[in-house]
Amino acid sequence: MPDEIKKRAREILETATELFARHGFSGVSVRDICSRLDLNCSTISYYFGGKKGLYKGVLKAQFEAYENALDAIIARDPNPRDELLAIIDASGAIHALCPHLSLITSRESCNPSQEYIQALSEHEAKYQGGHLAALIRAGQRQGYFNQRLNPIYLSRILSMILNSQIIARATCGFLHPEVRFSDADYYDTVRAVIFDGILASSSEDTAAWRASGNQARTRRTSKGLS
Repeated sequence: MPDEIKKRAREILETATELFARHGFSGVSVRDICSRLDLNCSTISYYFGGKKGLYKGVLKAQFEAYENALDAIIARDPNPRDELLAIIDASGAIHALCPHLSLITSRESCNPSQEYIQALSEHEAKYQGGHLAALIRAGQRQGYFNQRLNPIYLSRILSMILNSQIIARATCGFLHPEVRFSDADYYDTVRAVIFDGILASSSEDTAAWRASGNQARTRRTSKGLS
């Protein structure tokens, strides 16, 4: 592909990414994108085969940034605990590189388009059905992670925390305007919550809470509600 065509395709992708992130797939027209770039509407069809093809290109580019970082971590062959730490640490850099990824995933998670479902399914398939869930299972087998936790639920919870910091930023903006939101501080807090917990380990209340939680789990299990 000639350099000029590559440059134009990149410009279209960058503009479309911003608009899709702000307004969603259904809220953006081909005309909106082309008006921003002063292009003929037929240009989108020429480069991407239409609006759906363009959105698939946007999603692919966003997921590739995450996959590149994840592949680099996996290549180091860390133990599950260190790998999860590395993923948390890399999340801030990924979202700095792809500043619209968090908004796209947050918007799509509530009302996913077919294009997003396909792109996310392809991403998960690359890692044998979901890397986070597999990582948690491996960590549970090796004694790194709490074996009582459901790996599927936990993988979804972790994914939401790591990829939805934009929600925390927006909420802090109007509820806590005195706080200057920092992605670095946010991920430091995520790391501390995941690996240190939120309750003081020496607290009597903590011991009582854990005991009540164990009793509740025993009751649910006895009723077949695990």
